[in-house]
Amino acid sequence: MEAFLFTGWWGERFAREERLQSPQHYVDTMLKPADPALAEAEAIAKFHRMAEDWGLQVEGGGE
Repeated sequence: MEAFLFTGWWGERFAREERLQSPQHYVDTMLKPADPALAEAEAIAKFHRMAEDWGLQVEGGGE
């Protein structure tokens, strides 16, 4: 499902552009450096979801 949504989104993006950029432009757009604060928050959220899936309780942790 994710691959279909991804493909559809990019297909629409290309269809709406008057002039296509180089392939590197689109790769760079996808691979922008991550915001450290956002990356940290996402990592913590994923950690907590994984712990919950395994039935584990997370103690403390500087949130």
